[in-house]
Amino acid sequence: MSLDQVRIAIIGALPEELEKLKPQLGSAKSINHGPFQYEECSYKNINCLLALSGIGKVQAAMLVQHIADIWKPDYFIFTGVAGALNEEYDTGDVVIGTEFIQHDLELNALGFERGEIPYTKEKVFHACDFLCNMAESFHTENHKTFKGRILTGDQFITHEHVKPYFTEELAGDAVEMEGAALAFVASRHKIPFLVIRTISDRADGNAACDFNTLLPLVAENSCYMVKHILDSIVENSEVPQRYDNVLNDIAESAKKHQRDMTDIQLLTVTKNHPADKIFALYKHGQNEFAENRVQELLTKAESLPQDIHWHLIGPLQSNKVRQAVKVAKTIHSVDNTSLAKRIDRIAEEEGKQIDIFIQLNLTGEIQKSGISTLSLEKLLISCSELKNINLIGLMTMGPLSASKEENLKVFKELKEQSVEHSKYFENDVKLSMGMSGDFDEAIECGSHILRIGSAIMGTRTYET
Repeated sequence: MSLDQVRIAIIGALPEELEKLKPQLGSAKSINHGPFQYEECSYKNINCLLALSGIGKVQAAMLVQHIADIWKPDYFIFTGVAGALNEEYDTGDVVIGTEFIQHDLELNALGFERGEIPYTKEKVFHACDFLCNMAESFHTENHKTFKGRILTGDQFITHEHVKPYFTEELAGDAVEMEGAALAFVASRHKIPFLVIRTISDRADGNAACDFNTLLPLVAENSCYMVKHILDSIVENSEVPQRYDNVLNDIAESAKKHQRDMTDIQLLTVTKNHPADKIFALYKHGQNEFAENRVQELLTKAESLPQDIHWHLIGPLQSNKVRQAVKVAKTIHSVDNTSLAKRIDRIAEEEGKQIDIFIQLNLTGEIQKSGISTLSLEKLLISCSELKNINLIGLMTMGPLSASKEENLKVFKELKEQSVEHSKYFENDVKLSMGMSGDFDEAIECGSHILRIGSAIMGTRTYET
């Protein structure tokens, strides 16, 4: 979907939020539909609709239903305030709603659970992971950002005695008056949604500051987080296009070198890239992703779809093996017998089979991992005896700042090693070699797996 086809409805609970946002989005056109007033604008080719929700579940539900009917958005973004139930939240912090329940819907006498909508079996509504990941990646010095469950009801909560019910029985993190209504209607229309709330108080009648004093911060949080999400959508829309461009380049290279394109797998390296970028490419059809570090792999795997195939391509320490085995489908960086045996033992304990590549260092560069060709056969013999790992192939990296001729020399050497040691593999030896700057040479030399990052994902984001 091109950007000019994307339609995002942005709903503010407070007029101040929309007034802060409008100058950031450009000129707007007013639209009147009976009792509803909207403003329509375009931000970097994304079609945006701005609306004020009013207070309470009924007004919020009516508004969302009307927008869904007449404007048919691709996404809803809803901003506003909430009272904190989670003790970690402070006034001014932001909570990204992941789940929503109506706390004041209680029909136990009719056999329904608290919060359950009668005759629907629906109780908890879930926000869009894609949008939540985008929102979570936005950081400022003004607040901390959390993800949590939001409770909704037509009551302004000021009594401490109700909080145990909210926090223990309903497991709520924040409480407000509209979110679950929006969640219900949007879910019925199958429209992905995001709810962002700035914490205004602790839902106990003891606000840390006057609400009017807090309003500028609420407006600022809402404005800049919404703008960050829109910018992320623009940036993420470029990732699938770059992916397609790389696929075309690979196809041309394969044709030039008389290779069958179906024998070449494109592995997208996502080191230091946020989860929302990965999700955008996943939705485009890519399912093979790679990380260099175990901790980053774990963090992303937790927030992204479970059917993604994760590859670990960086050095693996023995104390991180169990974590890697739980998440990774393939490990490309095995370079010693001790590591191979530990992967095998833990894979057995976890009831898994792990695909592995043996990494060779064919350039002699000390900053690179991998074994020498002299040690390869001994390691292959050891690995071939292990029952819980599948010995798939060999992996290497081309020399840093190398010429095409130097790359070809290294990649041809890996190909020769695969032929010489093919008897230790049950199937044809796969070669994992080639990155953004040298994949043409890798394809010429027989690569089966290309590990490409920046040419697809763009400039990396480094934490400060």
